[in-house]
Amino acid sequence: MAIDDKWKIIGHAPHYQWEATAENLELSYKRGTSRTAPTISGVIDGFFVGVTCTDDRKDAKSKPVTLYKVRYQPLGPPIQIARETAMYKVGVLRRVLNTNDVQIDDRDFDKLALIDAETPEIAAAFLTEQRRRVITELLGTRGIRDAVVTEREMGFHTRKVELSIKRLVGNILGMVEFARIMSVDGKLTPSGTLEALSELKSYFAENAEHGEPEIQDAVR
Repeated sequence: MAIDDKWKIIGHAPHYQWEATAENLELSYKRGTSRTAPTISGVIDGFFVGVTCTDDRKDAKSKPVTLYKVRYQPLGPPIQIARETAMYKVGVLRRVLNTNDVQIDDRDFDKLALIDAETPEIAAAFLTEQRRRVITELLGTRGIRDAVVTEREMGFHTRKVELSIKRLVGNILGMVEFARIMSVDGKLTPSGTLEALSELKSYFAENAEHGEPEIQDAVR
């Protein structure tokens, strides 16, 4: 189950900041043109990461965003998790997206997340306590918008074309840490899980300081 890329690529792009980020993390950088977006891509600790600039052209008020994605080895049957929204709760998105909104008998997580899986059993098997905790941290981070988690990848976007090397590096390393925690499910001790979640939170901290709550406009 892939993450749909609903954004149209734009050519307005930074150069120095993205090139420096790629060099810092030993990733590849492809400079944007008038018709293509810049990209940062490569593998860190066995996980493929990608960053690009995109633009939602659905209305005149739309602005460019920076889109992030990390891929990991498939962790089970198809599943997709995103943040629950007020619009979905009144049934608007249920008809548009044709999702199941599976419940897993975790009141707080069920309230936070929209879970699309073939059966509740598949969702419950995938969403262990450790994975619920890391997904909760991701979905609750200010500045990270429209985050989507599947059995094989995670993606989100942030407002504007990112010009901060610190935030670019932090978001990329945060994605890698997210993928690692998801992939080593059951192998971390309680203290190890807390340490990993703390590291994940520190990577995404710059978004929390500069972003707005995702819940305000997760559906546009």
